[in-house]
Amino acid sequence: MTEELRNFLELKLPQVRKGEKPDISLGVAEPKIGSQIFEETKIPCQNDEFILELLRGVRFHYETLISDFYKSPLAGFLKGSRATEKEKFNVDQVDDMIFEAISTLDTLDKDFNSSLMGLRLWYSRHFPELFDIVNDNYLYAEVVNYVENKSDLSEHKIPRLSEILGGDEDKAKDIVEAEKASMGEDLSPIDLIHVKQVSQKVIDLAQHKKHVHEYLVYQMNDIAPDLAFVIGEIVGARHAECSINSRTDCFSGTEITVYGEKLRRQVEERLGCYDVDMMKAAIDTEDGGSAKKSSNETEIKGEVGLIEEDKPAANAINGDAAEEDMGIEKKKKNKKKKKNKKKKEKCTSSKFSLMALYLLFEAASGYSLFQAHGIDETQQNSTEAVRNLVTDFDRFSEVVKIVDFSPFDSASDALNQYNAVSQGLLTEELKNFLEINLPKRKKGKKLKYSLGVADPKIGSHIFEETKIPCQSNEFVLEILSGVRFHFDTFISDFDESQFGGFLSHSISRYTEEYNFEEVDNMVFQAIFTLDTIDKDVNSSMRLKLWYSRHFPELFDIANDNYLYAEVVKYVENKSELSEDKIPGLVEILGNDEDKAKEIVEAAKASMGQDLSPKFMSSNFHGE
Repeated sequence: MTEELRNFLELKLPQVRKGEKPDISLGVAEPKIGSQIFEETKIPCQNDEFILELLRGVRFHYETLISDFYKSPLAGFLKGSRATEKEKFNVDQVDDMIFEAISTLDTLDKDFNSSLMGLRLWYSRHFPELFDIVNDNYLYAEVVNYVENKSDLSEHKIPRLSEILGGDEDKAKDIVEAEKASMGEDLSPIDLIHVKQVSQKVIDLAQHKKHVHEYLVYQMNDIAPDLAFVIGEIVGARHAECSINSRTDCFSGTEITVYGEKLRRQVEERLGCYDVDMMKAAIDTEDGGSAKKSSNETEIKGEVGLIEEDKPAANAINGDAAEEDMGIEKKKKNKKKKKNKKKKEKCTSSKFSLMALYLLFEAASGYSLFQAHGIDETQQNSTEAVRNLVTDFDRFSEVVKIVDFSPFDSASDALNQYNAVSQGLLTEELKNFLEINLPKRKKGKKLKYSLGVADPKIGSHIFEETKIPCQSNEFVLEILSGVRFHFDTFISDFDESQFGGFLSHSISRYTEEYNFEEVDNMVFQAIFTLDTIDKDVNSSMRLKLWYSRHFPELFDIANDNYLYAEVVKYVENKSELSEDKIPGLVEILGNDEDKAKEIVEAAKASMGQDLSPKFMSSNFHGE
């Protein structure tokens, strides 16, 4: 209990007179803080289901309840990751861990590569010939960690080097021979200490990468085994991750399971592997739309095959022909759509090239409008020209100017606006912002400008509501990438007190989140991954609901979640529990023999029902 909390309670709650019992009680969410408050202030506290239900309602209406009070300037920070915990970490969405795993894997890979490059540059001053012999990154770090000072290398170290190199004794001998003729300089003892520490870090990162990759493979095979088989676990996870950025040409988390189910249905109906190959090729070479069309065609063919099985043999021949005609017609239709799409993009590009270009950038802190000039989109390498300007703000600001910036009013407003934009919806605030800052349309004349947006969905909604032509292509995305990179500098002239808190959001810190020089990145990734894994473990405790039908007394004895799962896996059927299983239970329970005996005795008097062997094997082994 802090001094500030004690002063706050003493100031706001009625005073308790000496010798009299207090006629008030204080409801708290945590029993521990309640006991501390009672010890310090003698105010009775309670924590029960009624209090928790009231506090849940207070939490739900908190912003409305305090709307008449002073608004703290720190309110903007509620837009951060903790405020969006419900949205980001939903235990009902089992594919959340795929997003987290592939994101963590990418960050680990970047951190591994940057650490390895530093190790190579450092150690090559001492032993430059080593990397020519051992060019595998992980093995190179292992050898450096073992060798340290090259002058200590001798024949007796060959067996250990051979073991590190996977039994390659020739390479081990080459390393020893290269040391004798090495041109590298000697390193100081402190440099060698740092080299050993960095090499150990590289080894740890490689092992962590391996564990995360194994977890990702397990999750993909569990959620969408057929999709993982067709395009691989990593590619499937990357398609799923694209849905975070609201990209329409990628898979969403739900679609992973849907497409996997369609593939499974095709294999079960034995329609051949042609459609599987076509879907795989579409995923590898085309956009997500082609993959969806191929997947839908697979499902249609599967249903046609099921219908034809019920018809007489004579009609089955006609059914096969109809099925073949359907496939040919579908292919022609998709090919024609693709051709028209390319033609439309070409016409759209030439039409927009003659118009002024404004750009809408949706930041976590507010909406901003930019104008691009001095760059002709029709010229060759125009996208490359923008990419070259991005790194220099002075040059980039000459061709991209900020028109206006409108910060969000509150944290809840920011969350609502951000969710709407991510779903491609046009809010009233965004519509008003565009109508105020964009040039007005003159009667009877066409607009002489277009609006560049990052997401085609929001562009289509803006055009429907305001008739402002929008475009989203590689040229626009490259400019918006530069705007995101220099966003803080662009808005530095605005009133920072209105929106400074929102910049703590992870979307606004894109450049900081993926910076090799920020060594604390892995701390952020680790704590978020740890939180999500914790929720995944808690959701997996549905095991308790299942097994309690069979052995309800067990959880009262082994109330630790991890130990409970270990005991269930070991015991399985309670009727098979006997005295000879006590040593195994003791080992699982941390040498607690009393608990082990208590479990055996409870099994004898258990009131739980028997479960079928099929139910036991399908539910408890996987958990």
